[in-house]
Amino acid sequence: MSGDVRRSKSQRKETSFGDDFYIYLVENDPISFLEATSVSDAKLWDKAIKTQIDSIKINNTWTLVDMPKGKKFIGI
Repeated sequence: MSGDVRRSKSQRKETSFGDDFYIYLVENDPISFLEATSVSDAKLWDKAIKTQIDSIKINNTWTLVDMPKGKKFIGI
């Protein structure tokens, strides 16, 4: 399967969060890590997740820091 590109047959829905930030939602895509790792094509999602994390690290997109005391994590 190397080199194969998987194309979704689902329609994409563009959602704007201001002038400079858009996300593209695809019907039936998992919305959490748990969902992505429990679907039939979990291996593809795992590879996509690892690729994205590697890109974030290479590009120094963010820095991992300790959470300030008294603060809570955000959720979805």
